[in-house]
Amino acid sequence: MRDPQKKITRRFNTEVRRTAHEIDISKRGSEITQKAKEHFEKYRSQWVNQRYGRLINSKAAPAPELTPNGLKMSPSQKASKAAKLEVEAKQKSRLDNIKAKVERMVDRSKGNDPTRPRGRDKDLTL
Repeated sequence: MRDPQKKITRRFNTEVRRTAHEIDISKRGSEITQKAKEHFEKYRSQWVNQRYGRLINSKAAPAPELTPNGLKMSPSQKASKAAKLEVEAKQKSRLDNIKAKVERMVDRSKGNDPTRPRGRDKDLTL
């Protein structure tokens, strides 16, 4: 059985090694993520309705399809479902971008930017 004290010590040591700048970056990232989630909840229905309207009015409107229980799904039902999924996917993409940028900023604050150096300079050390 693992020693629970070891797990706590490892987590504590990791937190102690974080600099104040890294903590500020992480805090700002969590604030931005929270604001993005609140904004999404506030405007979700409006965005779904806008996307639904675009799907219904487009020439590439979804064709009717058969569902597993044998009932037909109307084009409007299918467009409604597609609009909801597209809006949720876009929100997930936004949150993933925020997370990636926060991680990159933390790496840059440590001095090991994963995107630099590039090309022929990658073998050079400073």
